[in-house]
Amino acid sequence: MSHQETPWTRLASRTLRGLLIRKGATYASAAERLRNSGADESTRSVEGKATRGTYSLAFFLQVLAAVDSESPAHWTRVLDRCNDWEECATHIFLLERVMHFPSVLQSKRDGETQTVSERRE
Repeated sequence: MSHQETPWTRLASRTLRGLLIRKGATYASAAERLRNSGADESTRSVEGKATRGTYSLAFFLQVLAAVDSESPAHWTRVLDRCNDWEECATHIFLLERVMHFPSVLQSKRDGETQTVSERRE
């Protein structure tokens, strides 16, 4: 699969590379920490994902943990309860979606469409 650079991949690349720089981590040290935590990552794979900006939220969460970075408090509550990184990523994605785009989540009941914010009332 060929890589196509987009504004999102550039942002993802800058985000991960900036995190590593702020934490004083190299691609090699990040890969070693990831391996120590059970992830199957090489220096080359970490560098490639960071350079291209093509990685999953689960991978990003693993890197945050591996380099001992802080995460938002509402993420920490989720991270403390998850069984694996994919599950954590799913819950954090849904949490962020509800927090920032509540009207996007809609449910249909009895032929009516209600937004999450309408159901809260």
